[in-house]
Amino acid sequence: MEFLHVIPARTGDILEFMRCMEKREDRNEHKFLALVSRNTAIRYVPELLAFPYLEYLETPKGSFSKERKLHSLKKRLQKADVIIWHSLTMSGGDFIPMLYRNPSLCTKSVWVENGQDPESWEAKADSWENALFQRQNRVVRARIPIVGVPLAADTNYIRRLWPEKRVMTLPYPIRNEYVEAADAVREQPQHDFSAYFRDIRENGDTLDFMQWLDVQHDEAQNDEETEQEAEITDQQDRECDLRDGENAEEFTLDEGEAAESPDEENPVDPLRPPHIQIGLSSVRPNQHLQLFTAMKAFRGIPMDIFVPMNHTLEKLAYGVGTKKYRERVAAAGSAQWGEEYHTLSDKADKEAYFKYMSELDVAVLGNRTSICAQYLLLLIRSGIKLFFTENSYVYLWLKQCGLPVHSVEEFAELEYQDFLARDGTGEIPEQLALYYDPKAVMDAWSGLFQEFTTQRGSK
Repeated sequence: MEFLHVIPARTGDILEFMRCMEKREDRNEHKFLALVSRNTAIRYVPELLAFPYLEYLETPKGSFSKERKLHSLKKRLQKADVIIWHSLTMSGGDFIPMLYRNPSLCTKSVWVENGQDPESWEAKADSWENALFQRQNRVVRARIPIVGVPLAADTNYIRRLWPEKRVMTLPYPIRNEYVEAADAVREQPQHDFSAYFRDIRENGDTLDFMQWLDVQHDEAQNDEETEQEAEITDQQDRECDLRDGENAEEFTLDEGEAAESPDEENPVDPLRPPHIQIGLSSVRPNQHLQLFTAMKAFRGIPMDIFVPMNHTLEKLAYGVGTKKYRERVAAAGSAQWGEEYHTLSDKADKEAYFKYMSELDVAVLGNRTSICAQYLLLLIRSGIKLFFTENSYVYLWLKQCGLPVHSVEEFAELEYQDFLARDGTGEIPEQLALYYDPKAVMDAWSGLFQEFTTQRGSK
């Protein structure tokens, strides 16, 4: 039996899934087709070259190259017993008309949505071409009998759109090194802004946060200089005593004692503005502009705002919003926060990414479904305080799981110190813990494969 996994150009969390598949499943049964040419992979997605068995969708040279490419894709899909689409939105739209004209390809398909699939696929019907494409998109999705969701949060949303569909939770495995790095963030001391809020109560609303920071830094520097002077004086006294032969043993430092430093004892610097992340990526379902409006409840209070656009952890890349939308978000953010607004658009290695996470205080998220599921799971694992809109399926599901999450709609009545106050570093609820266990994740996929194998054997 052949399972054909169709993967998009933007690999997202597919790479770790493919590595796990190599260890667990029969490669003769599971084939992988990338919807890019090999030359495109070499230039833009070189990490795919680590899988020598990967097939590519080449573009023929000469006339009618697009039509011939789609004909080649159709023939390849027809050979497979089961087609597993790892996202339809991120795979591009060229093949949708072909699937629309070939219902049999849809009925033997599994659609694994990536959170943004259900909400962002419909084109604006501002022309007859877009209206036709929108209808074809709707029909193709309706024909596919099984939908896989990366988080169980999306189940009710999918069933609301297509009540007759079977919905299976099919998450992607997270690399163990990322989970361990998130655990390290979770276990570190939390940023403490209580001194600032204490001084606000004593001085009233006239206390400027940045002036307060300057004072605190000056006092901290003076304290450090005083401590250094005291240490020098103490060292001089010791040297005098040692020269005199008095109490030499008393001043022998235990091994490791000399290595301690104030930075190691307290690595967290509370003397900085709070760091707030808004959204998870640059696609519209993040609802950036609505979140910016909600954040006006804290107008005038300094904070550093970080908005991920094309910010990725190494090769963990997801769909990208349109240039027009990204520019609109950046313009609105800069107008609201000025120099305190920061767009994250770089590719970060593990060390840089989790250093950023370690300095993050709050994440304000507008996604209703599980877009960028792995980034969301890493935020949860890191113990970052999370706010969602109340109409979010993710928000409702996380509350049901027992995770402390909060509502953006609370902002109007929420004191700023309560907005920043962390929920603590309690245990990850059992329902969520499974998403960090590669074996449990891959067991869910094996269950899907076994069902198809059993069905074929019974025919």
